[in-house]
Amino acid sequence: MQRSFMSNGRIFKLSATTITETDQFDTTCQSDFGDDYRVADYYYDIKASLQESDTAGLVTALSMPEGLDQNVYFVNYKGSKASGDQTDFLVFNNYNRVWFVENHGDNAPHYDWFDKHGKLELGAWYGRSGRALCVSENG
Repeated sequence: MQRSFMSNGRIFKLSATTITETDQFDTTCQSDFGDDYRVADYYYDIKASLQESDTAGLVTALSMPEGLDQNVYFVNYKGSKASGDQTDFLVFNNYNRVWFVENHGDNAPHYDWFDKHGKLELGAWYGRSGRALCVSENG
């Protein structure tokens, strides 16, 4: 059975397959879970919809282990896969960086990551593989 986490009418799941940053994240979510699913958006689905305390339930329910640069979960940020499409953060060597989150637990925000919300920290880089953090608003 696929693990899931539900909060505020959203159902979160992790893609079954490992993908790279060149894969289509929404297509991966839809292939694994159906047309109601897409890749989660850090800004809208996580930061604006989940309390910081809810992220503890999310990482536990989805079995997202804590670690730095070990377990990548791809997301969008304000509707975009790539960091070059936003102006909220200064991103050096911006080309080809894609957004992802990791479970950094209760540690202080890491200096070269972009944002921390509860246990999830937002990063962007290239040459990564991981799983998509998928969401449906039909929960």
